[in-house]
Order: sequence, then C-alpha cells, then structure tokens
Amino acid sequence: MRLLKLVIVDDEPILLEGLLKTYDWNAMGFEVVGSARTGEQAIHVIKEKQPHVVLTDIRMKQISGLMVMEEIEKEGIDCLFIVLSAYRDFEYAQPACDHGAFAYLLKPIEDEKLLETMQGAWSACMEQIKVEK
Repeated sequence: MRLLKLVIVDDEPILLEGLLKTYDWNAMGFEVVGSARTGEQAIHVIKEKQPHVVLTDIRMKQISGLMVMEEIEKEGIDCLFIVLSAYRDFEYAQPACDHGAFAYLLKPIEDEKLLETMQGAWSACMEQIKVEK
C-alpha cells in the first residue's frame, strides 16, 4: 500500500500527542509528515510538506482550522481536509463543508469512524493521483 502524506493540527497539546501516538497511521495508508499546534504553524507545515490529507481542529486561537483551509485554497495547494470539532452545532460544520472539507468528525473521535474516514480519504487521493497521471 502506498503511504500518503498526512499533517495533523490541534492546538491542545494532549490531543495532538494523542492523535500522533494513538493511531497506526501507516496501517491506514498514511505517513505523518508534520504536525502543528497553531493555525500559523499549520499553514507553514502544509506549504512545506504538501500533504495529501490534513486532519485539523476547527477551533483554534487566532487562526482557525477554517482560516487554514481558506489560506491553503488561496495558495492552490491540493489536499483533503478532515475537520475535527467538539461542536455538534451545524453552524461550525457548514463553513467547513463550504470550503470543501472531506469530512467533519466530532470529538471524542470514534475509532471506527476515524478508520472509515481515513480509508475514504486514502481512496479519494489515490483516484486523484490516477487522474493526474
């Protein structure tokens, strides 16, 4: 299985550490090539690493996950965004959908839902890679 590049973003250090260490990303088809604790760091890491998928918290101080999505879109960097949120309210999900988020996952993340979402993201990226060839 080809490993695709993944960047993980969360402003809560414990949650970021948990995301990085709890899951077997390689088994899901991903190599974690970077992580960030702020939206500003996320933009820098995404520009530098050019990941296929970004798993990002939606609510962060100063630069939100949505603002990161907007900036990356403006830069013309093609990657899938999977948005994490503790908020069930649709007013948070709607802008993420408007910016083309691949998925919107609620915290705490259900392992089965994360696995299903990552498999879908991997397949979508592989289809895009085939189209580009």
